[in-house]
Amino acid sequence: MTLGFFTMPMHLPGCNHTQTLKEDCEAGLLTDRLDFCEAFIREYMPD
Repeated sequence: MTLGFFTMPMHLPGCNHTQTLKEDCEAGLLTDRLDFCEAFIREYMPD
């Protein structure tokens, strides 16, 4: 069985953008280490 990962970068207003980007990148790297076949990260949230 193959697994995929999908996430939407939803962060609270006023959050530290450097830290949240780091956390998002770490989540993507974790999917690779866990042998997921693909990862999708939505680019933005519509208004």
